[in-house]
Amino acid sequence: MSGNDFQIPSEDLKIAVENRLLFKVVTKAGKGQRWEKVGEDTHSLEEAIGQASSISAYQSGVFVVTRNGSFIYWTSDEPDLYNPTVLNVAARSAAEEP
Repeated sequence: MSGNDFQIPSEDLKIAVENRLLFKVVTKAGKGQRWEKVGEDTHSLEEAIGQASSISAYQSGVFVVTRNGSFIYWTSDEPDLYNPTVLNVAARSAAEEP
């Protein structure tokens, strides 16, 4: 399944673009394993979801990166579930940066 097969909510895409949010793609090798970063971070939510969805791994995901840490936005375990709350938190954090 490619990133184009997913229906990323348009409001999420808008928040990501307007706030230049940063995303990282991660994978897990197995149950109980740590998330491991794959490739370079990107400002494109569509690119991140596309890359994560094309990875063959036990589990893949997309985290939004903030100055306060990284937070899960999407995982391959529940591909139709997105976490817009973390985008809003990241957008507020980005707006507060000097």
